[in-house]
Amino acid sequence: MAKMVIERAGVEDLRTILELQYLCYQSEAKLFHSPDIPPLKQTLEEIEEEYPHV
Repeated sequence: MAKMVIERAGVEDLRTILELQYLCYQSEAKLFHSPDIPPLKQTLEEIEEEYPHV
């Protein structure tokens, strides 16, 4: 059985997290018939700014 390790995301992971967020919120945007929801508009710079506070 493979061992699973869960670690806190680092700054180097933020771009991948943003890409995943974008993919995940596509279905919500379709439900609201709008691509104009905040998670789809968030930038890498905004996520980098939030990172130290989470």
